[in-house]
This record gives sequence, C-alpha cells and structure tokens, in this order.
Amino acid sequence: SPPQTWYTASAGTPLPPPPGSVQGPFRVAELAEMLAAGVIGGATLVTAGTASVYDDVEDDKEGGLEVDTGMWRPMAEVRMLKWQLLSTAGLPVSPAEHARAAVSVLKRMVTMHLSVDSRGVPYHPIPFGKRVVSEPASLHVLAQLLLADSPALVDEAASLLDKVLDHNPNAQAKLYLTGVFHFAMAYAGSNFGVVARLLHATHLRQNFRDSAGAVASNLPLSKRSVLGESLPEAMIHILENYGPERFAEVFVGTFDTPEVVWNSDMRAHLVSNLQQHLGDFPLHLGQNMGATYNYCPLPTLLYPMLAKEVFCHEYYLRNLVDTARFPSWPIREPISLFKSVLEAWKTELSKEASEGQASAKEACTVVGLDAKNGFTEQELRKKYRALARKYHPDRNPQGREMFEKIQMAYEVLMGALSEAKARGESKGGKLFFEMNDVGGTDHEKVLVLVQAQCMLCERFPSELGEYKYPAYPLLLRVLKASFPPPPGERLDELTGSLLVQGCKLAYASCLVSPLNAEELVEEGGVQVLLDCLTACLARVDGLTSPAGCLELAAGGWLAHCLSGLAHFDSARSAMAGPQGEAADRTAGAAATLL
Repeated sequence: SPPQTWYTASAGTPLPPPPGSVQGPFRVAELAEMLAAGVIGGATLVTAGTASVYDDVEDDKEGGLEVDTGMWRPMAEVRMLKWQLLSTAGLPVSPAEHARAAVSVLKRMVTMHLSVDSRGVPYHPIPFGKRVVSEPASLHVLAQLLLADSPALVDEAASLLDKVLDHNPNAQAKLYLTGVFHFAMAYAGSNFGVVARLLHATHLRQNFRDSAGAVASNLPLSKRSVLGESLPEAMIHILENYGPERFAEVFVGTFDTPEVVWNSDMRAHLVSNLQQHLGDFPLHLGQNMGATYNYCPLPTLLYPMLAKEVFCHEYYLRNLVDTARFPSWPIREPISLFKSVLEAWKTELSKEASEGQASAKEACTVVGLDAKNGFTEQELRKKYRALARKYHPDRNPQGREMFEKIQMAYEVLMGALSEAKARGESKGGKLFFEMNDVGGTDHEKVLVLVQAQCMLCERFPSELGEYKYPAYPLLLRVLKASFPPPPGERLDELTGSLLVQGCKLAYASCLVSPLNAEELVEEGGVQVLLDCLTACLARVDGLTSPAGCLELAAGGWLAHCLSGLAHFDSARSAMAGPQGEAADRTAGAAATLL
C-alpha cells in the first residue's frame, strides 16, 4: 500500500507546531476522508515527511520519516493537495496530459534561443530558459517524470532533458544524482527510442568517478559509462557503436549473437532489480509529488544468463567461435581482440579457490553479514544501500576507499549467492554458500578462450603473424593439465575438448609465424607435445571406431605440430635428446596415425 507521508496541525497553530499538536502521518486518501468528514479543511496546516532510506516495497513499513519544520503551509497553498482534494470542478484532462502540456511549455522555452552560433560554438553563458530549467531542483522533477505510467509523458520528459543538457556540461556532469539513469533502465515500456537518445547523449559525460578515473580513456567502456553498473558491457558497446536507434531495438527485443546477448528475461531481471533498488520511492512520489530521490548508486548488476559467457573486446566468445551459427562474423579489430582474449585467459588461469574463499569472507565482514548463518538477497541489498549512502563520495569525500570496498564486497557476495541459487541451496528463504565452492578456475571458460585463439589464428594469420605469441607457458600448462589418463580410465568430455583445442592452438600459432615455432621450442614445448602424443597414442591403440575419439583428434594436431617443428634445428635437437629414441618411435606412430 502507499506509504503514509502527510502530517497535519490545526489552523492557527503557531509555527513550527509543537510536537503534541501534530497528527500523522497520513496517506492522501486518508486526508480526503478526513476532509469529507470535516475534520480538516483548506486552512489546516500540512507538511510532508521525507524518507532518508527507501524500504523495499514488500516490507510495508510505516513511519521513519523526517519532518521539515520549515515547510508547514495551509493545505490550500499546497498545489498537489489543492488540485486533488480541494478543487470542486472536475479536471478537463488527465494529470498526465497536464504534465505533458507543462513539459511542452518548458521545451518551447528551452528551444526559443539557440545554444550555438552559426559556427557551432556554444554561447556562454547558456540561454536563460535553459539555465533555469537545468537547476538541480528542476532536473530532479524532470528526471522523476520517467517513473510515470504514461509512455507519451516519458517520451516528452526524455526529449526535454535531452534538449536541456545539450551544450550544457555543468548540468550534464552530475545528472546521475537525480536518479535518471535508474529511472530510465527501470522503464518497462516498448517506446524506448527517445529515452535511448537521452542515454546516448549523457552516459559517458557523468562525473561519477574521481578526477583520475573520469579522464582515464584507457578504462573499459563499462567503467567509463554510468550505465556500466546496470547493463552488460555488450549493450553499452551497441549504444556507442550503432547509436540510440539500434540500442532501442535491441533493448526491447531478443538477440543472441557474438556482439549482444539480450532478451526479455534479462530486461525483466534488470527492471526487477532496479525496482528493488528504488524501494518504495515511487510510492512516496505518488503521495507527495514534491519528493526528491535520495540517490544511492546501484551495485554492478549480475545476469545469471551470462554467468558462463566470456566477453572480450566487444564480442561474446561462445557465440563468436560457433562457426556453424555465425560463420565469418565480422571482427573489427582482431589484434585488440586477441590481446583481450590473452588477458582474460591469464586472469582465468590465475584464479585460485583459496583467494575466492578469502574474498568472500572479507566481503561478509565489510557489509556486516554472517556467512555461517546465511542471508537473503534482500538482507544483502539493505546492508549495501545503507552503507553506500553513508560512504558515497558525493556525500562523504573521505569515504571513497570504503565505498569502493563496499561495492566490491556486494559484487562478490551476489556472485556467490547467484551460484548458490543455481545449485538450489536455499533453506527457510535464506541462501547459503559453501566457502570451499567460491573461486577457482572455470575450465569451460578456459576452453572458450582457447577456441577463440584458434579461430583468430585461422582467420587472421597475416595480422597475427607480425607479433610473437606470448602465452606458450599458459598453453603448455593447459596441455599438461589435460593429459589423457592411462588406458582404461575415463576421459571426461570437457578435459578432452580442452586437450584437442590446446593441441590445435599449438599447431595454429606455429603456422602463423616461424617466430612462434622457435618460441614454443624455447619454452620446452617439444617434450610436452611428445609426452602428450605418447599418452594419446596409448589410448587409441587397437581402436576399432575412431569416430568422435578426442584422443585421436588431439593426436592428429600434435603430429601436425611436431612435423612442422621438425623443420627447425632447435626442435630437432630437442627431439633427439635423452629420449630421442622414444621420440623417433612416437613420430613413426604419429605418421601411421596420420
């Protein structure tokens, strides 16, 4: 139900009214009943309470409001209550139509004078009409119109904001404090084109980081954009690379390509989380149109559908390597993509379960939760909101370091809770996670990263041939970990697939450049490849049906690679070392295999 917001005091009570003379809080509907019963009238003093923290809607909590003693006025002087409760004539149009008319007047005032001269140089100071509407109090009102139920009003408000902020850097820089990006992402309508244009014009111009971070062009797009906390990075690239029209089309649709994965379930997940983050503020706004959103940053939102995806330099690798569905998908910057894949590969292989456990325990301490007894997402969200408001740098300049710790802790715990939910570990409405299950390398992601390297080597050999392959230590580590077990023991499909793709990458990288072959030999790769080939051949000896045999596929790539390496003196020397005789036998068996 709507929160109780309004307080009353009898007409003629001295200001500020003594505590004993104040009644409330009341809802607008309750004021209407009191007015009809003659308990209050137009001269009754009223004021609205404001909430410093917005509760979750499902809490249905009352009270907790702060009363501004300097805002007491007769009810007849409060426009909202005057129009809704004291007007005897019916309104000729709906409140939404009234608001649209007001927005139209403001838009005409803002556009009456040009913001730039004939050379395209902005006027300074900015035109008076735009300057008035871009005051913080006015921007809050316009931003909150995006919470309206009227699609036409949302379009008009977004269009007005776009015009107000054009060539208006001072107003742009702190626009995020109005909550407009939360409201825009929470909008569930299908008419998203005008809102998308507003987002496109403003999302990279928000001063929501410290001075160093604000000007760091080397940061990922998701870190430079204020939308990085709510949208997957791929969606922000769509907005930047293809423009607002394409973004609006994707945002309200269903797409599953190498460049974007998005559907109605993901949008519903976004809207639901933003509604939870906003709490009951929209209900407060419905009771008091003069309410102003008390900004709280949204922690980075996790999407369960993307949990197994690997996003590198504008592409989802799982789809990009799926050549059956997406043959020869255009890749704009293959070298940058390859570097991004290598960095992600290094990061994934460096993950240790012990680090994940320590991170989760520390995160619980930071936000003040007890992991042993479990906690719900709602409890975690409440802890985050309270701490984030307390330490946000816009309110507490000394709290930036703590604020960043709080954000990181929330992301760690939400990730752990998402995994716990996927495993069905829920008791009594609480979600639990075992510390032993936190962290560690995800071998499915490693497989996708190796497949992506193979694909890039095959598609862009001349471009990659100009660079030396720098990751043979990682590749040899993967191959050693993927060695097939002795004959008679089962080789699981994931390990076998990783073995095949690792052997293929060894061959494909050497094929790109002779420098890579020499680098592989220097890293001790010959002996690793020989040992791997020997293990593969031991398992395929006497095989009657080679179809689908992973060891056979891996052995084929190994034989190709060793045959190529044999053209180099250093490789031949390595093959003719202490185990040269065994290597000769292995090479002969490989030739027979081929």
